[in-house]
Amino acid sequence: MLKVFLTSEYDTILARQKAQEITKLLGYDIHEQARIATAVSESVRILLGLACEGEVVFYVDRTSGQPMLGIRIKSNSMTNFNQMENSGKSNQFCMNYAELLMDKFQIEDMQGEGRAILLSKAFPKALQPMTEDKFNEVVKIINNKQPENPLDYMRQQNQEILNALVELKEKQEEINALNNELQETNKGVIALYNELEEKAEFLKQANEIKKSFLLNVSHEFKTPIHSILGMAGLLLDEVDGELSSEQAIQVEFIQNSGQELLEMVSDILDISKIEAGKITVYPAEIELGEIFTALRGMFKPINMKEDVNLVFELPENMPVLFTDKRKFSQILRNFISNALKFTERGEIRVFATLSENNKELTVHVSDTGIGIPEEEQELIFLDYIQVNNAIQKHVSGTGLGLPLSKKLAKLLNGSISLQSKLNAGSVFSITIPVIYNENNNCYFECGNTSCHDKSEIRRNKILVIDDDKSIHYLLQKTICCKDRSILEAINGSIGICYAIDEKPAIIILDLSMPELSGFEVLERLKSNSFTKDIPVIIMTSGIVEEYQYEKMKDKIIALFYKKDLSCKEGIKKLTGMINRYML
Repeated sequence: MLKVFLTSEYDTILARQKAQEITKLLGYDIHEQARIATAVSESVRILLGLACEGEVVFYVDRTSGQPMLGIRIKSNSMTNFNQMENSGKSNQFCMNYAELLMDKFQIEDMQGEGRAILLSKAFPKALQPMTEDKFNEVVKIINNKQPENPLDYMRQQNQEILNALVELKEKQEEINALNNELQETNKGVIALYNELEEKAEFLKQANEIKKSFLLNVSHEFKTPIHSILGMAGLLLDEVDGELSSEQAIQVEFIQNSGQELLEMVSDILDISKIEAGKITVYPAEIELGEIFTALRGMFKPINMKEDVNLVFELPENMPVLFTDKRKFSQILRNFISNALKFTERGEIRVFATLSENNKELTVHVSDTGIGIPEEEQELIFLDYIQVNNAIQKHVSGTGLGLPLSKKLAKLLNGSISLQSKLNAGSVFSITIPVIYNENNNCYFECGNTSCHDKSEIRRNKILVIDDDKSIHYLLQKTICCKDRSILEAINGSIGICYAIDEKPAIIILDLSMPELSGFEVLERLKSNSFTKDIPVIIMTSGIVEEYQYEKMKDKIIALFYKKDLSCKEGIKKLTGMINRYML
């Protein structure tokens, strides 16, 4: 509630006056006011008799369960209790008297902070319960009460200044302590950051060295391996004379070992390229049937097991794929090669399915081989990991085929899955988008093969690619009618998706958009065989420089400024251009 600093004997009177004011505001009767004020003044007099300075604090004491008026008279002196008790009979009498006047009287020796007398008095019944609002109201009145004369006013101001100075000192000490703690913490953080930065740089350099080593060594390995395979082929073809049966066997061993080494080097090289970000996807239009036919021809002479039947189910009504043929085929080759290695009898079946929304194609390679235990199914996709089994001892492999396939599938925006049961066979599946999108932020609808027929134009469709939704609304109101509809794309990636899927009669393209600019979208539309023949109108609110116009003029049918949409003549002009390509 209030704090009174004790610096002179006059402050004893001031402490008594404040005690009377507070008890009066709290509703104590006149007798209780006198008792409490007397107990305070006597306690202050005792402490000031032994010390020069101290303080009186009025507060709400909640230690006994029921709130009471608490008063703490504290001396800054380090004198102990024995000095208080032995300071004279009059002081001892005063302490006993103060104890009788209050409900609670206690003397405390605070280690390193001096001595304190704690007084408490139960609140009058009229004040029960002591709420926060009542407490705040009393505090407000006490703090706003003005002294009756200038001297008292100055003394009150001094008390307030002392209060403020003490609080500032305490805050400053807290701030200093926090600053010291923060400085120590910052030193530790900086040291840790520097250490992590050094380790990160070291790891980065080590990784670069490893990648460079693998790339260089792999390239250097390939030349002599090809020479070994070539020489072995010449010997087996008996170009320079016949070989004995034993020599032929030995040369075949050399050739097989060389072929295994070449496959391992090729896999290491591909993985290194992927990790180094130096491998590029080259998407092109491909027929799935062509891939299956090529794989059948490739593995027919390799499958020497009479008890294993390799079946390719040629898919019907499958869409034309737009993906990297070499990488997709490499994944399927790895799947089929593994199936042949670990299937001693039964069937290996290669077939494809299309997702319900026609966005994704999945090719499955199922076998009736040894199967893979569930606990090891994740491990086989790690580099150089092979499953221990009886057949593994008799087949060659590096443990890189499946990890490489997983990385290649990710490059094609696809994924690999596995279903397998020990001694019951496995099904490896590769799922990729029908139309590869290098931004990997949307898939394209494909419907069926006729959907992408370059000759089929949807004459009732207008595609608007613009991030400004108000332009979509405006064009809906001005150029749209019952015989035509507008496709709204709010960015370039979605616009390309719609262009490939919907085959609109015309495209209205904005130049200034986030992610992909209109210039980039135009380049991609004209470089894609599905969309290159669709007419494009550039609609922009900016200024097109001469060099920009020269660069794109052969790829567009018109340049239109958005400001012209504000007048009838401009709308009429735009509608006329559109009508010529909607017929």
